[in-house]
Amino acid sequence: KTVWFKCQRAFYWVMQNAVIFWLLRITHGLKIHGKKNLKKHKEALKSGAITISNHVFYFDLLCVLFAISPHLVHFPAWKTNLGGSNGPWIRMSGGIPIPDGDIRSMMSFNKAIKEVLESDKWLHFYPEGSMWFYYPDIRPLKKAVFKYAVKFDRPIVPIVIGIVVVIGVVVVVVKKRQ
Repeated sequence: KTVWFKCQRAFYWVMQNAVIFWLLRITHGLKIHGKKNLKKHKEALKSGAITISNHVFYFDLLCVLFAISPHLVHFPAWKTNLGGSNGPWIRMSGGIPIPDGDIRSMMSFNKAIKEVLESDKWLHFYPEGSMWFYYPDIRPLKKAVFKYAVKFDRPIVPIVIGIVVVIGVVVVVVKKRQ
C-alpha cells in the first residue's frame, strides 16, 4: 500500500471513531453487548483474529468495527461493490476484492488474506455468503472461513447483529458470543 493510501485509511479510522459510530448510535440505536469478552481474551487476540457475523444491512460492517474497536479489519468484498459509488470507502475500510473465478485472481486473493493474517491484523467475513436485509435468523455458514482460521491458527470471534424494532424505530443490537 502507498503512503497516501495509509494516510487516507488513518483519516477514515479517525472519522469512523469520532463521527460515524456516534451517528449509528443516534440514527440506528446501536448498542454493543459483550465487548468485555475481548478484554478477557486480549492475550489470545493480540496476534490478530478472524471475526464473523451475519450480514443484515448496509452498515453492519460499521457495527462490527464499533464492537471490536480500536482494531481495524480487512474483509472480502465483491468487485461490483468496489467498483460502485461506495468503492473508495469500501477499499479504505479494508475491502479485499473477491476473485471472479480465474486462477490468477484466486492466487492474489489468497496472498492478500495471508498478508493480513500473517501481519497480526484482523480479518472479517460474512460466512453466510450474502446479505439478506433484516433477516432475523442465522443462515448456514460457508466452510472457507474456518479453513483460514485453521490454516493460519487464528481465533474466530463470532458476532451476531440483531435487529430490534421499537415503536417503528429500528434498533441494531450487536452481540458477541463467548
